[in-house]
Amino acid sequence: MVYISHFRRFAPTTIHNFLFSMAKFMLVFLCAFLATSLFSNLLAQEAKAYNEKEGANLVKFYADNPLPCPVSFQITFTEANNICGGKDRLVVIEPNVNRQFLFSIKPCNLQQKWSYYWKYTLQYGDANKETYNANISYSLPFPKGTSYKVGQGFMGNFSHKDTYAVDFTMPEGSEVCAMRDGIVVQAKGDSDKGGPDISFDKFANVIRIYHPDGTIGMYLHFQKDGVNVSVGDKVKRGQVIGYSGNTGFSSRPHLHVEVYSASPTGKKTIEPKFKINGAPIVIKQGAVLQNGE
Repeated sequence: MVYISHFRRFAPTTIHNFLFSMAKFMLVFLCAFLATSLFSNLLAQEAKAYNEKEGANLVKFYADNPLPCPVSFQITFTEANNICGGKDRLVVIEPNVNRQFLFSIKPCNLQQKWSYYWKYTLQYGDANKETYNANISYSLPFPKGTSYKVGQGFMGNFSHKDTYAVDFTMPEGSEVCAMRDGIVVQAKGDSDKGGPDISFDKFANVIRIYHPDGTIGMYLHFQKDGVNVSVGDKVKRGQVIGYSGNTGFSSRPHLHVEVYSASPTGKKTIEPKFKINGAPIVIKQGAVLQNGE
């Protein structure tokens, strides 16, 4: 989930304010142009919400979603002084959409100052979708014939409280496989940092795969340059997608996997039904599981 916040304050327009604003606009435009040139490849894979001022008394809000799955923006106004139109809302943007208009705000009284503070959280998937395929089976996330120990299971006490997630203890460089067919919506593999503290969480190398029923499979802690896929790639169950590591919030080399859906209150993890050759697998901490498929 991504968290962004913004603050704006405006006063009644004067000629002096207008000229000063134009000078600032040109400077900001130049900086933005240079930043866009430097980071265009990175931004091309990011969904975002933003706003643009039109004239002195109108602000329009837009969203971009270059990803191959829906994304959900929860937009919140934590401050709205003399503002008309500034209400909290959940907005779902379909895949491959650029500059979709969301809403606009304006001052209620043109003779008074107006200000607002807004933020948004972003989730992969459609937060309004309430159903998914609860009967689908998942393959173990490593190749046939290999075995790994469950270091932490569902609702584990260390870092899986209230979360259906599994940690498989495996040496760095071990092959990681897709648990299910889908399309890659996030692929990050540039980090070499990791440690046993939550402050390292942002450094985790990660792959997220969007499934046909709208759920997301998340795979964490890949080694640096250990991600084999890119955003937009279609993957099949059992396909090698990368190599395990120890990046992010991690006390030892391992692979973290979970399945979740977006919801109006945030990410909601789902208990995946792991099976080998059609037989269900019990996920229990300390158990050694072998993939026989």
